[in-house]
Amino acid sequence: MKKYLFALSVFFIFIFSSCSKKDVVNPYSAERKQLENQIDQSNSNDNQINNTNIDFDLTKMSATMIYAEVFNMLIEPEKYENKRLKMKGLFTIYNEGTNDEVYSVIVPDATACCQQGIEFFYNFENTKPAQNADIIVTGIFKVHTMQNGITYNYINAESITLVN
Repeated sequence: MKKYLFALSVFFIFIFSSCSKKDVVNPYSAERKQLENQIDQSNSNDNQINNTNIDFDLTKMSATMIYAEVFNMLIEPEKYENKRLKMKGLFTIYNEGTNDEVYSVIVPDATACCQQGIEFFYNFENTKPAQNADIIVTGIFKVHTMQNGITYNYINAESITLVN
């Protein structure tokens, strides 16, 4: 019985001592911000996108196929690097209202139990879609290797379209 009480007390000490009110700092935010600035300088959002030039059109696939294709993008990003893709999903903002806002398009699977998403860079000027709005993102899939060797995948978005 003493062993269980000791183990339980150690567990609670660990749980309560590990809580902190400190802001969690993303160690990659500076590198990500630098990457975003490079993209902003090289991008012009007035590109005309011809739908015949799209390498992967995920908007024409079933939910299961989209989920599988996004999974493949995350597992084998080199197959998709510099390919133009078009995908439909839910617009999500992480760290909203901060200097580290991150935009992503989230794609649920057919049963809506699991979700996958890909971050994208886009200059929204003044107006962003509402959180969880249905959007279509068209852009170039990019792979960037961070200074520590971690691979970072994103879409360099050329257009964002709201779906009615």
